[in-house]
Amino acid sequence: MELVRLFFVHTIKAMNIDFDSDKSARNKQERGLLFSAVERFDWEKTIFSEDTRFDYPEQRFIGLGKIEERAHVVCFPPITDGIRVISLSQKSEPTGGAPL
Repeated sequence: MELVRLFFVHTIKAMNIDFDSDKSARNKQERGLLFSAVERFDWEKTIFSEDTRFDYPEQRFIGLGKIEERAHVVCFPPITDGIRVISLSQKSEPTGGAPL
């Protein structure tokens, strides 16, 4: 009898997060969040939906996930090796223990 072993290998790779610095500063002024906060976004538990509200020049997605204990919404198109942040906002109430 031959034994077979299965190995699963996950590669940890940094995701490139790109954004317009002027738009990020404007978001900070209007919403209190720099786009660089997306670096702390919990991508593993994020709920995604394609943004088809308008005829955009690229495919865009909306992600609902957490930064620390608060729910946030990020809008982005995928780029090579990452994303380009278009918008970032925070829900008004903390999610507490509620799952996303």
